[in-house]
Amino acid sequence: MAQIVNDCGQATVPLRQFISIIVRYVEAVVSNNTIRLGSEALSLHDQSGYGRIQNKSLLLSPEEALYLSGREKITLKGHTFSSALAAFSEKSGFLRRFLVYRDIRERGYVLTTGPQDFRVFRRGERPGTGQSLYLLRVISEREQISFKKIAAEVIAAKNMRKSFLLAAVDDEGEITYYEVKLQDPRETGPLPALPPVQGSWIGTAVVTTGDPDTAFDEAWIGTPLDAAHRMLSAVEALYLLKTGILTITDSTELSKKTSTTEQTGPDELMQAEDKELAEKERVYADLRERGM
Repeated sequence: MAQIVNDCGQATVPLRQFISIIVRYVEAVVSNNTIRLGSEALSLHDQSGYGRIQNKSLLLSPEEALYLSGREKITLKGHTFSSALAAFSEKSGFLRRFLVYRDIRERGYVLTTGPQDFRVFRRGERPGTGQSLYLLRVISEREQISFKKIAAEVIAAKNMRKSFLLAAVDDEGEITYYEVKLQDPRETGPLPALPPVQGSWIGTAVVTTGDPDTAFDEAWIGTPLDAAHRMLSAVEALYLLKTGILTITDSTELSKKTSTTEQTGPDELMQAEDKELAEKERVYADLRERGM
């Protein structure tokens, strides 16, 4: 290992450690959300993948700058660690992103900003010498997320041959990572043909009456009560009603519960009990129609 020697030819400190000492005192200039270091700090990029090089300068993201400041690798002109944290946190979500950045760095990974919140490289790789493995989005555990938006980001990551991660940060700063994938369930069928059945509403379920038929058992639909009766859940009943397999022969319960309203359909009765029923039935029907 290369070392620094004094005037008497005696080794003092390893060269790598000496470089680290020099870099530690590099001062970064902070302007809005731009943090710039001079050419003397380019080793931070070359050795550890920090920042991006522009005109012989090193540009850092706020997350990178605060992390390096906390590790005493750089100083931020006009700022302490606390004042820089306060200034950077004026941008919504910064503290959560910083906590995630720090956590992943300390796990031994290199990461850079964008195109979501961060790109995470394979362990031991960095920009210019390797490929990123994950695209990562940081969210609060209380944040309302759009499945449509997340699905679009997952598709974009897949097109780039990356995996997509969500980093959920709770109120105590604890982080949970979720890998998000899009699944396209394949057919397992064909399912057996189901014979027509008749039933009555019992609360928000349907109980069918008739001779036992193994087709419903093979299709995993309903729960047998005895040799002649089978109970269907709300989702199953709606699906069989819409496909014409189920006929309701006794709607006394339904009429009693809806007599004071203009809504008299089974959807309205069961939606009163389960506000997510329409979405559940849509998913159930899609899977059934795929032969599952």
